[in-house]
Amino acid sequence: MLPDWKWLTSDEGEPWIRFAEESGPNSVQTVTTLRKKLPASRARLVCEQAALRHKARIKFPSQTDMFYTPVVLEQSTDEVVARYKARRFAGFESVADLCCGIGGDLLALREQAPVWGIEKDRSVAWFAAMNCRRAEAQRLGYPARVCVADASVWPVDRVAAWHVDPDRRASGRKSLQLTAAQPSGHDIDRMLAENPHGAIKLAPASGIPPEWTAHAELEWISHRRECRQLVAWFGKLAKHPGQRLATKCVSDGDFASFSGTPGKNHRITPQVGKFVYEPDPAILAAGLAGALADELDLSFLREGGSYLTSHRQVKHPIISGFRVLEVFAWNRRRLKSYLEQHQLDVREVKQRATSVEPQDWLKELRRGEGTPVSLIVTRVHDGRVVLVCQRLEGSEFSQETTSS
Repeated sequence: MLPDWKWLTSDEGEPWIRFAEESGPNSVQTVTTLRKKLPASRARLVCEQAALRHKARIKFPSQTDMFYTPVVLEQSTDEVVARYKARRFAGFESVADLCCGIGGDLLALREQAPVWGIEKDRSVAWFAAMNCRRAEAQRLGYPARVCVADASVWPVDRVAAWHVDPDRRASGRKSLQLTAAQPSGHDIDRMLAENPHGAIKLAPASGIPPEWTAHAELEWISHRRECRQLVAWFGKLAKHPGQRLATKCVSDGDFASFSGTPGKNHRITPQVGKFVYEPDPAILAAGLAGALADELDLSFLREGGSYLTSHRQVKHPIISGFRVLEVFAWNRRRLKSYLEQHQLDVREVKQRATSVEPQDWLKELRRGEGTPVSLIVTRVHDGRVVLVCQRLEGSEFSQETTSS
């Protein structure tokens, strides 16, 4: 008898997943029907898989019939970021994707070179192989082979270049330190000695070994207004060793990057200018806000802050720009009166260094009609201020908040 996870990917299992997708995996009727027709373990897997496919549409919009596990879906690279990263592997004769999971990066890498997928969990490796098989049937690409093996001991000298996504939960708890990951920092250093052309995927806030900074190109990558990962590029994969790079992925093939050195420009302005700028999350994670401000001749609104300002309008694809209409000291009643008087409709509330709950403010201040505006709540000279702004042309409303 097939293991349940293999049965799920079979010709027998797929119709049940589609049934659950169409009828709703969480509905009582769906669950009842599945439990009458299938063993309880398989009914549970079918419902879970249908729910995961619905959740995965954000990460994998062009792949609607992939297989997932809850943890690995959360950890996987979405297809836009994966394809952006995979371009660096173009021209290599062969590639290995270590700790490949269900194949987020693997599927993109196979578009650039023949690739090995290495995964120690048998069921996850099976899902990755099935996902590659379905992708191969949909479009042209190089062969992809998935094998069950321990990435920390797999011989990376068998391929021309390699990519690894270390398991940051190897100890049972999520860690940002490579010493607690699998493969560990020590394992990765050995792998680099065997084959220097490697890429290490890390969490954006991960601790970086000091010895890496001189040899690696460190790239923080954002997508959908969130910094998704940090990649340490080594060997021929590093275009600018020793540099930091922040990249904003917009869509497949559409991205913007900025490189520099952290620690530059801490000029603080005594007043809010006519324009305010918010660096992309990748810029902030990379510590390049100062370098960006230096290049664009912008000033910070406060010490240690992230918002930049100027009396002149500047354009750069890795920042969001706002035209300042009014600046208020902390006075919600006066703010509300101003919005009503000028018939302004609050579309988003952004905040840093305050206790503001943006969703509460949106609920209270959004009118549903009128000129759309953004509110930026922050601190200037240790005092809280509210900036009423209009996003500059080309910027979309995010309806989200960030904190620093």
